[in-house]
Amino acid sequence: MIYWLSQMQDEVSAAAETLDAFSDETLKEHAVFQHAKQAEMKEMLSTVADGQIEMYKKACTDPWTMVLPRADSGSGIVLGNDELGEIDPPNTTHTGRCVVVLDN
Repeated sequence: MIYWLSQMQDEVSAAAETLDAFSDETLKEHAVFQHAKQAEMKEMLSTVADGQIEMYKKACTDPWTMVLPRADSGSGIVLGNDELGEIDPPNTTHTGRCVVVLDN
């Protein structure tokens, strides 16, 4: 009977050591996963921010690069959406959205 108890205690100790080793490996793998996830998230957010910066740069500069050469040529240009009735007749005050009227 004493031999049997000793053998059971040895098995319990071995199982506890195996469990501790498995737990340690699990924690190491979790740390590696968290590091990889953090690096991927940082790269993804950086790409999104760069895309938004580029979009806002284009939104602010592209319309004016198209309008200014035409304005210098002396042709009348109206910015707005005529189909939606957003453009007032030339030389009128517009209190809603921004409408630019360039006349000769």
